[in-house]
Amino acid sequence: MLGLLECAAYALLPSLLGWLWELSVGVSGFLSTLITLLLLTVWYWAGWRYAVRIRNPIAALLAGNSIGLLSLGIYLWQEYGAAVKNVVLQGLSQKYGASLTMITVRIVMRFSPVVDGVTQVSNTALQIVAFLLLAALFAVGYFSHRKILKEAK
Repeated sequence: MLGLLECAAYALLPSLLGWLWELSVGVSGFLSTLITLLLLTVWYWAGWRYAVRIRNPIAALLAGNSIGLLSLGIYLWQEYGAAVKNVVLQGLSQKYGASLTMITVRIVMRFSPVVDGVTQVSNTALQIVAFLLLAALFAVGYFSHRKILKEAK
């Protein structure tokens, strides 16, 4: 039971750190960068911990990234499918990848159009890239620890 609570807590961390990152952006560039680095470290560690708690890789990857999938689904529904947008719901869904904005903007800008000398970065692209980066980082943590566990046997 304690293992499931640990996994649930880890699944919520990107959204919590995204919320803290948004609070810190206007206050301190150093603090927002620190939160980004913390997320990258913690999310790798979460994948590492899931390798101990959940043996099935597909179940672990889905469980670990469940909040990210839910957030991305809600964002896409609100942005493209909802007749009436719920600003609060859409804002909450963006917390998941918010602390990776410094990274995702640099990636998305390379593929974004320039209109009147200004690069037009799609918020949808930022959300998708953030999810993919976090899912990949989680998977690296998960499979690297699985390999170590397998070699230890």
